[in-house]
Amino acid sequence: MDQYEQIESVVRLARALHDVDWGDWTLSALRDLVDARPGWSLGEPGPFDVMIRPGTGERDVIVSTGKHGPEATRYGWASVPLPAALHEPEAFAALVEALQEVGAPVPHRGTAAAPGLRWRDDRRVMILQRNAKSVWLAVHPAPVPYVGEVAAALHDIEHGPWTLEDLRALADARPGWELDGDLLRVGGGEFPCGRGRVRLLEYAEGASLEQRRAAFGDLFDAVVGGIGDPTLHGGSADGPGVRWRNEHRLLMLRGDRRGVWLESHPTEEIENEEYRTFEWGGAWNASEPSDFGHLPYLWQLDREGPGDNPVFWPGGRLATSMKHLREALELLLTAFAEQLPAQIGNEWATFQIRSRAGAGRIVVTFDPGRLNVYAYDRAEDDPDDKAALMRDRGWQERERGCWRTSFPHPDEASAAEAARLMVDELEDWGAVDPAEDLFSADVSCNDYGWFRLTGLGVG
Repeated sequence: MDQYEQIESVVRLARALHDVDWGDWTLSALRDLVDARPGWSLGEPGPFDVMIRPGTGERDVIVSTGKHGPEATRYGWASVPLPAALHEPEAFAALVEALQEVGAPVPHRGTAAAPGLRWRDDRRVMILQRNAKSVWLAVHPAPVPYVGEVAAALHDIEHGPWTLEDLRALADARPGWELDGDLLRVGGGEFPCGRGRVRLLEYAEGASLEQRRAAFGDLFDAVVGGIGDPTLHGGSADGPGVRWRNEHRLLMLRGDRRGVWLESHPTEEIENEEYRTFEWGGAWNASEPSDFGHLPYLWQLDREGPGDNPVFWPGGRLATSMKHLREALELLLTAFAEQLPAQIGNEWATFQIRSRAGAGRIVVTFDPGRLNVYAYDRAEDDPDDKAALMRDRGWQERERGCWRTSFPHPDEASAAEAARLMVDELEDWGAVDPAEDLFSADVSCNDYGWFRLTGLGVG
């Protein structure tokens, strides 16, 4: 199939998907969708996705449960990977031109190379997206009213930070929008705003980690429903930090203990500032305070989402003492507990800290319902007095080759206790200088994507 035929095939499929009613995105709704279209069929549902086959030579549609995994009662999004040849700039530009005949799409600058397209109605949002390797069509359920609409409008401002004048121009051009001083009103929603920032959500005073996690998760889903998956997941000690990035503009969904907002920056400017923080910040010796709580991000997850990825990545922060390592681990595990489930749902994360001096290793596994810490040090050979000592330290069970302690429903307290337990064990193995005595290994998030732990404290 030549390029012209590939583009014609994508246009036919986009036109068909443009008119699809996805209902409530349950399996029953997908069956109704397929039954209403002669020649279409539904594949055998798996635990995470199901395939819709248009049956007319067009590419299959992958419908996924998304971050809610195999326990989900409805599907979270659909996608169509497009031919690799259409990723080339000239071919992609031709595809964009052809797809403008389908409905009334809005161009959006997902990457610096060329604009994508977005089709929005009350039922769904369909997006033509591109990254450094591939191009695809994504379909998301229509997001929560107003939040997805505001996110899409802010996403499409090509510079950062935006000004109140930019927001006023948006409001003047859109029915139902009003900018009253520094308050943006969209339909029934009100969003305080300023230069380069629009607040989307304010937490109740004293909101717990669990409450913040749930509220941010719903808001994140609404923003993704409006503009598609992020380029980079992530977060700092203050709160989540999710990024939609192209070479010129960085849009961030950020949060702290008070609320969540969207902000925009010139990409090079903010990333140079962050690079300097990683390169030159931190404690120069054990007597100085650590700065893990002030890092731009403690973790990032790259799953090849839409947009332009950075060319250079800053290194992580190394702890200069075991005390600093304990602080780093406490902050990182707290961030896991609040931020990972909200962004990636029912998925697991893991990392190891190993001793350079011997076979000892600490293994951490995390999922939304449990934090597990394992100490591998030939535990099967432990005499009774060693076993009693391990239990006194806080280790719960001896398993094959290791000791394990589990923390159900991870939160700040369990993160602090896990960090203490890990550092005590590492010190017992003789670790004094984390940078010299320890190293990390087997860092992974569900075996999918590049998981960077810049706040782990060891290299």
